[in-house]
Amino acid sequence: MAKILDDSSLTISHEVVDERRKAMARMLVFTAGLFSVSGIFLGVEMQKSPLWSHALAFAGMVVLLRVVFISWRRKIESLGGGTTEASRSAPAESLVGQTLEGFPDSFRVIVGPNTAAGKVDYVVVGPTGLYAIDEKNWKGTVTADGTGELLWNGYRPDRPLVKEFAERVEAIQSGLRKHRNGSQPQARGLLVFTDAMLKIDWDMHGVVQCIMGDELRDAILGNKQAKVLKDKEVESISEALMAIAKEVPREEPVM
Repeated sequence: MAKILDDSSLTISHEVVDERRKAMARMLVFTAGLFSVSGIFLGVEMQKSPLWSHALAFAGMVVLLRVVFISWRRKIESLGGGTTEASRSAPAESLVGQTLEGFPDSFRVIVGPNTAAGKVDYVVVGPTGLYAIDEKNWKGTVTADGTGELLWNGYRPDRPLVKEFAERVEAIQSGLRKHRNGSQPQARGLLVFTDAMLKIDWDMHGVVQCIMGDELRDAILGNKQAKVLKDKEVESISEALMAIAKEVPREEPVM
Protein backbone atom coordinates (compact mmCIF):
# COMPACT_ATOMS: atom_id res chain seq x y z
CA MET A 1 0.00 0.00 0.00
CA ALA A 2 1.30 3.44 -0.93
CA LYS A 3 2.40 5.78 1.83
CA ILE A 4 -0.14 8.59 2.09
CA LEU A 5 1.11 12.02 3.13
CA ASP A 6 -1.09 14.99 3.97
CA ASP A 7 0.67 18.35 4.18
CA SER A 8 -2.02 19.69 6.52
CA SER A 9 -1.34 17.11 9.24
CA LEU A 10 2.30 16.08 8.99
CA THR A 11 3.55 18.86 11.22
CA ILE A 12 2.35 21.01 14.09
CA SER A 13 3.11 24.71 14.11
CA HIS A 14 5.42 26.23 16.70
CA GLU A 15 2.44 28.13 18.15
CA VAL A 16 0.56 24.88 18.78
CA VAL A 17 3.63 23.29 20.39
CA ASP A 18 3.98 26.28 22.71
CA GLU A 19 0.30 26.13 23.63
CA ARG A 20 0.58 22.44 24.46
CA ARG A 21 3.62 23.07 26.65
CA LYS A 22 1.85 25.87 28.52
CA ALA A 23 -1.25 23.71 29.02
CA MET A 24 0.88 20.86 30.35
CA ALA A 25 2.69 23.22 32.74
CA ARG A 26 -0.63 24.57 34.05
CA MET A 27 -1.88 21.04 34.58
CA LEU A 28 1.23 20.07 36.55
CA VAL A 29 1.03 23.18 38.75
CA PHE A 30 -2.67 22.61 39.41
CA THR A 31 -2.09 18.93 40.22
CA ALA A 32 0.77 19.74 42.59
CA GLY A 33 -1.38 22.32 44.37
CA LEU A 34 -4.28 19.90 44.63
CA PHE A 35 -2.03 17.23 46.10
CA SER A 36 -0.66 19.69 48.67
CA VAL A 37 -4.07 20.86 49.82
CA SER A 38 -5.39 17.29 49.88
CA GLY A 39 -2.38 16.13 51.90
CA ILE A 40 -2.90 18.82 54.51
CA PHE A 41 -6.60 18.06 54.69
CA LEU A 42 -6.02 14.32 55.08
CA GLY A 43 -3.36 14.89 57.73
CA VAL A 44 -5.75 16.92 59.85
CA GLU A 45 -8.69 14.58 59.34
CA MET A 46 -6.69 11.45 60.14
CA GLN A 47 -6.25 12.69 63.71
CA LYS A 48 -9.97 12.82 64.47
CA SER A 49 -11.77 10.59 61.96
CA PRO A 50 -12.29 6.81 61.77
CA LEU A 51 -10.20 4.73 59.36
CA TRP A 52 -12.99 4.17 56.86
CA SER A 53 -13.32 7.92 56.29
CA HIS A 54 -9.61 8.11 55.48
CA ALA A 55 -10.05 5.50 52.74
CA LEU A 56 -13.14 7.29 51.41
CA ALA A 57 -11.33 10.63 51.29
CA PHE A 58 -8.35 9.09 49.54
CA ALA A 59 -10.60 7.42 46.93
CA GLY A 60 -12.39 10.72 46.33
CA MET A 61 -9.08 12.49 45.79
CA VAL A 62 -7.96 9.84 43.29
CA VAL A 63 -11.23 10.16 41.34
CA LEU A 64 -10.94 13.95 41.31
CA LEU A 65 -7.37 13.82 40.04
CA ARG A 66 -8.42 11.34 37.36
CA VAL A 67 -11.21 13.63 36.17
CA VAL A 68 -8.87 16.62 36.09
CA PHE A 69 -6.23 14.67 34.18
CA ILE A 70 -8.69 13.44 31.52
CA SER A 71 -10.15 16.92 31.10
CA TRP A 72 -6.73 18.55 30.62
CA ARG A 73 -5.55 15.78 28.29
CA ARG A 74 -8.53 16.32 26.01
CA LYS A 75 -7.88 20.05 26.01
CA ILE A 76 -4.23 19.54 25.09
CA GLU A 77 -5.05 17.04 22.34
CA SER A 78 -7.60 19.43 20.86
CA LEU A 79 -4.84 21.95 20.12
CA GLY A 80 -3.74 21.60 16.52
CA GLY A 81 -6.30 18.93 15.72
CA GLY A 82 -5.15 16.44 18.34
CA THR A 83 -2.83 14.37 16.16
CA THR A 84 0.37 14.63 14.19
CA GLU A 85 -0.08 11.51 12.10
CA ALA A 86 -0.60 11.70 8.37
CA SER A 87 -4.22 11.29 7.38
CA ARG A 88 -4.92 8.06 5.55
CA SER A 89 -8.68 8.50 5.28
CA ALA A 90 -8.79 11.49 2.94
CA PRO A 91 -7.65 9.72 -0.26
CA ALA A 92 -10.16 6.87 0.10
CA GLU A 93 -13.08 9.31 -0.20
CA SER A 94 -12.74 9.36 -4.01
CA LEU A 95 -12.20 6.88 -6.82
CA VAL A 96 -8.78 8.33 -7.60
CA GLY A 97 -7.84 8.28 -3.91
CA GLN A 98 -8.83 4.63 -3.58
CA THR A 99 -6.77 3.74 -6.65
CA LEU A 100 -3.70 5.59 -5.40
CA GLU A 101 -3.97 4.10 -1.93
CA GLY A 102 -3.70 0.64 -3.48
CA PHE A 103 -0.36 1.42 -5.15
CA PRO A 104 2.77 -0.48 -4.03
CA ASP A 105 4.73 0.55 -0.91
CA SER A 106 7.39 2.18 -3.08
CA PHE A 107 5.01 5.04 -3.98
CA ARG A 108 4.33 8.23 -2.03
CA VAL A 109 1.04 10.11 -2.39
CA ILE A 110 0.75 13.71 -1.17
CA VAL A 111 -2.86 14.76 -0.66
CA GLY A 112 -4.03 18.26 -1.57
CA PRO A 113 -0.76 20.21 -1.65
CA ASN A 114 -0.70 23.83 -2.72
CA THR A 115 1.71 25.20 -5.28
CA ALA A 116 2.61 28.74 -6.24
CA ALA A 117 -0.01 28.42 -9.00
CA GLY A 118 -2.77 26.81 -6.92
CA LYS A 119 -3.92 23.58 -5.33
CA VAL A 120 -3.42 20.09 -6.78
CA ASP A 121 -5.59 17.16 -5.71
CA TYR A 122 -2.71 14.67 -5.50
CA VAL A 123 0.99 14.48 -6.20
CA VAL A 124 2.43 11.00 -6.67
CA VAL A 125 6.09 10.01 -6.76
CA GLY A 126 7.40 6.50 -7.19
CA PRO A 127 9.72 4.33 -9.27
CA THR A 128 7.89 5.28 -12.49
CA GLY A 129 8.18 9.03 -12.00
CA LEU A 130 6.45 12.14 -10.70
CA TYR A 131 2.76 12.89 -11.31
CA ALA A 132 0.38 15.72 -10.49
CA ILE A 133 -3.25 14.63 -10.53
CA ASP A 134 -6.54 16.52 -10.61
CA GLU A 135 -9.77 14.55 -10.37
CA LYS A 136 -12.87 15.68 -12.28
CA ASN A 137 -16.31 14.18 -11.72
CA TRP A 138 -17.84 15.69 -14.84
CA LYS A 139 -20.65 13.71 -16.42
CA GLY A 140 -21.36 13.43 -20.12
CA THR A 141 -18.75 13.81 -22.85
CA VAL A 142 -15.41 15.62 -22.76
CA THR A 143 -13.77 16.58 -26.05
CA ALA A 144 -11.02 18.93 -27.27
CA ASP A 145 -11.85 22.40 -28.55
CA GLY A 146 -8.98 22.54 -31.04
CA THR A 147 -6.96 25.13 -29.09
CA GLY A 148 -5.60 22.91 -26.33
CA GLU A 149 -8.60 23.27 -24.03
CA LEU A 150 -11.65 21.14 -23.27
CA LEU A 151 -15.32 21.12 -24.16
CA TRP A 152 -17.77 19.66 -21.66
CA ASN A 153 -20.85 18.34 -23.48
CA GLY A 154 -19.96 20.72 -26.29
CA TYR A 155 -19.58 23.80 -24.08
CA ARG A 156 -16.40 25.57 -23.03
CA PRO A 157 -15.90 25.82 -19.23
CA ASP A 158 -15.66 29.25 -17.63
CA ARG A 159 -11.93 28.84 -16.98
CA PRO A 160 -9.05 27.46 -19.07
CA LEU A 161 -8.83 24.20 -17.12
CA VAL A 162 -5.91 22.65 -18.99
CA LYS A 163 -3.82 25.83 -19.04
CA GLU A 164 -4.28 26.42 -15.31
CA PHE A 165 -3.46 22.81 -14.45
CA ALA A 166 -0.36 22.96 -16.66
CA GLU A 167 0.75 26.03 -14.69
CA ARG A 168 0.40 24.11 -11.43
CA VAL A 169 2.42 21.22 -12.84
CA GLU A 170 5.13 23.64 -13.91
CA ALA A 171 5.06 25.23 -10.44
CA ILE A 172 5.77 21.81 -8.95
CA GLN A 173 8.65 21.34 -11.37
CA SER A 174 10.06 24.77 -10.57
CA GLY A 175 9.74 24.24 -6.82
CA LEU A 176 11.46 20.88 -7.09
CA ARG A 177 14.48 22.49 -8.71
CA LYS A 178 14.60 24.98 -5.84
CA HIS A 179 14.44 22.41 -3.04
CA ARG A 180 16.44 19.55 -4.49
CA ASN A 181 19.87 19.40 -6.09
CA GLY A 182 20.75 17.45 -9.20
CA SER A 183 18.56 16.32 -12.08
CA GLN A 184 14.82 16.23 -11.50
CA PRO A 185 12.17 13.92 -12.96
CA GLN A 186 9.78 15.58 -15.38
CA ALA A 187 6.44 16.14 -13.66
CA ARG A 188 3.55 14.73 -15.64
CA GLY A 189 0.06 16.14 -15.23
CA LEU A 190 -2.94 13.82 -15.30
CA LEU A 191 -6.49 15.16 -15.52
CA VAL A 192 -8.58 12.18 -14.44
CA PHE A 193 -12.25 12.06 -15.44
CA THR A 194 -14.06 9.49 -13.31
CA ASP A 195 -17.61 9.73 -14.72
CA ALA A 196 -17.37 11.25 -18.21
CA MET A 197 -16.82 9.73 -21.63
CA LEU A 198 -13.45 11.02 -22.81
CA LYS A 199 -12.80 11.57 -26.51
CA ILE A 200 -9.27 12.94 -26.41
CA ASP A 201 -6.16 11.02 -27.40
CA TRP A 202 -3.42 13.63 -27.23
CA ASP A 203 -1.36 15.45 -24.63
CA MET A 204 -2.06 19.14 -24.08
CA HIS A 205 0.32 21.96 -23.19
CA GLY A 206 3.17 19.45 -23.23
CA VAL A 207 2.82 18.22 -19.64
CA VAL A 208 -0.90 17.42 -19.28
CA GLN A 209 -2.74 14.29 -20.32
CA CYS A 210 -6.46 13.55 -19.96
CA ILE A 211 -7.41 10.02 -18.94
CA MET A 212 -10.42 8.16 -17.57
CA GLY A 213 -10.56 6.87 -14.03
CA ASP A 214 -9.99 3.23 -14.95
CA GLU A 215 -6.83 4.19 -16.86
CA LEU A 216 -5.06 5.82 -13.90
CA ARG A 217 -3.40 2.73 -12.49
CA ASP A 218 -1.85 1.70 -15.79
CA ALA A 219 -0.90 5.30 -16.64
CA ILE A 220 1.37 5.39 -13.59
CA LEU A 221 2.36 1.82 -12.75
CA GLY A 222 2.63 0.83 -16.40
CA ASN A 223 4.67 3.85 -17.49
CA LYS A 224 7.71 2.36 -19.24
CA GLN A 225 9.03 5.63 -20.66
CA ALA A 226 10.02 7.28 -17.39
CA LYS A 227 13.44 6.81 -15.84
CA VAL A 228 13.19 4.39 -12.92
CA LEU A 229 13.62 6.23 -9.61
CA LYS A 230 15.40 4.51 -6.74
CA ASP A 231 13.95 4.40 -3.23
CA LYS A 232 16.30 7.12 -1.97
CA GLU A 233 15.31 9.36 -4.88
CA VAL A 234 11.62 8.81 -4.16
CA GLU A 235 12.13 9.80 -0.52
CA SER A 236 14.22 12.83 -1.45
CA ILE A 237 11.65 14.02 -3.99
CA SER A 238 8.71 13.51 -1.62
CA GLU A 239 10.51 15.52 1.08
CA ALA A 240 11.13 18.32 -1.41
CA LEU A 241 7.47 18.24 -2.46
CA MET A 242 6.37 18.60 1.16
CA ALA A 243 8.71 21.57 1.52
CA ILE A 244 7.09 23.15 -1.54
CA ALA A 245 3.61 22.64 -0.08
CA LYS A 246 4.60 24.23 3.24
CA GLU A 247 5.77 27.40 1.49
CA VAL A 248 2.25 28.18 0.26
CA PRO A 249 -0.70 28.74 2.65
CA ARG A 250 -3.20 25.93 2.40
CA GLU A 251 -6.35 26.80 0.46
CA GLU A 252 -9.80 26.10 1.83
CA PRO A 253 -11.86 23.73 -0.33
CA VAL A 254 -14.15 25.45 -2.82
CA MET A 255 -17.67 24.05 -2.78
